[in-house]
Amino acid sequence: NSPFHIFEPVRVDINSKGKIRARAVNFIEPGKVVTMKYPLRFESHTKPNYFQKREEYNLIDILSNPTFFPIILAVISIPLLLIFLKQQQGMQDAPEIQETVQRPNNFIQPNYNYNFPDIIDWLITHVGGARRIRSPPEETTDSDSKQKRKKSKRGKNQTD
Repeated sequence: NSPFHIFEPVRVDINSKGKIRARAVNFIEPGKVVTMKYPLRFESHTKPNYFQKREEYNLIDILSNPTFFPIILAVISIPLLLIFLKQQQGMQDAPEIQETVQRPNNFIQPNYNYNFPDIIDWLITHVGGARRIRSPPEETTDSDSKQKRKKSKRGKNQTD
């Protein structure tokens, strides 16, 4: 064994008569014997790797991370929001544009200078349906409620 090289495994058998036989180790077919000639010559296959190779970071791996998505969204949306606000401020400076923007708002918001009904009031009166008038609950004493329970039990027993 060497800490710097990996060699092909070899098995050396010495029998009781002193005969030496070397064979290559076959882990897949242990019964198969492949003899090797003396003197044994070992060649290094590779250097041993005692540690795992550190994973390299890739830009695609970082961007495809689901926790990174909100950051990407913020980076894209904040400049767009600033551009939009800058355009809105430019629109407020122009009086013609300001008048056209306010006209549709008058249509949506109720204007009480005219005799038009409010949309919500109209929906309540026409679509809301009939309103029920609730009467206040009658006050009962404990003895009254006990008598009502007894009467209802008697009625059930008589029907059974």
